[in-house]
Amino acid sequence: MTEGVFLIGTDRDVGKTMVGAGLVALLRARGREAVLMTPVSTGGEVESADDLLKEIGIQDVERRLVNPIHLLKNMNLPSIIVARSSRGTINHSLPTARVMAAAGLTPLGFILNGYGRFGEGFAESLNADTLGELAPEIPVLATLEWRPSYRENFQLFVRELGRQQALNTLPETWT
Repeated sequence: MTEGVFLIGTDRDVGKTMVGAGLVALLRARGREAVLMTPVSTGGEVESADDLLKEIGIQDVERRLVNPIHLLKNMNLPSIIVARSSRGTINHSLPTARVMAAAGLTPLGFILNGYGRFGEGFAESLNADTLGELAPEIPVLATLEWRPSYRENFQLFVRELGRQQALNTLPETWT
């Protein structure tokens, strides 16, 4: 049995934590034990861990210990790419998938999060279909709208996540 799933973000503020917590809620509702762990965080202020360590006098630390770039491969977990559903989604998602492929990893799929938060233009409406054409081996598992009410009532987000048909079968693929 797989011990987890790894969420890969294409950028900061794409909703990895929110999607992850929502997936935990869905799994628990289906009787599975699940928790959320965030070993790598990209939200908040932008600063370099190396620079901050140098500021406190730590000079000679191996980069692999500070930024475990091979963490996903070493953990041998299935993964899902979480991307912001806005302009630039394709330009962030495809290179993420290609870097993963170069490392011998194939994600279970894409989750496009936040449709409408950054605009509802022509480009945004085509992201899922375009990813399906350009990366047919990686399905789009969900396209989630942005609603400010999700922050006040997380259960609304969980319900929306649960309505995504492709996500309903995912837990079985993790075993």
